Amino acid sequence: LQRLVAIKELGQAMVADPVFLEAFRQEARIMALLDHPNCVRVFDFIETGGRAFLVSEFVDGASLRAVVLSSGPMAPQQSLGVLKGSLKGLGYAHHLGLVHRDIKPENILADREGTSKLADFGQSYFGGGPGAAGSLTGSPPYMSPEQAQGGRCDARSDLYSAGAILFEFL
Repeated sequence: LQRLVAIKELGQAMVADPVFLEAFRQEARIMALLDHPNCVRVFDFIETGGRAFLVSEFVDGASLRAVVLSSGPMAPQQSLGVLKGSLKGLGYAHHLGLVHRDIKPENILADREGTSKLADFGQSYFGGGPGAAGSLTGSPPYMSPEQAQGGRCDARSDLYSAGAILFEFL
């Protein structure tokens, strides 16, 4: 189709595990719902020959983790500018009732024009659905207290994680 894409392949051991395979399918379904310029778009999900692939938008840039490692601490205006797009994408996801649960610099991609996009919805769920409490998911340095305790997560938990990123950037 004359466009670059990113292809994420589920490892062979995980394809053989029905729980991991269903979680990968669910990630594709969720990301396909996200039609927002600050969320990485999914184009297709393919299962063939005992393999599973997620085909998504290619973001020509780097994760915010890579940006911070290469440039060091940022000024407040820079930090807010870098996070602004991903926060818009997160707001859109929250509007749909989706809780990300793994907001971290590695899951925010910035393209060469400086637009940031939220990625990796593998641990997300819809606020009222299953997985709301009792499961410990996410990345410990960015987890909200309730998330770290296995409690119920909601949009506020994601915002806590975004605040932890902002603190780190500064």
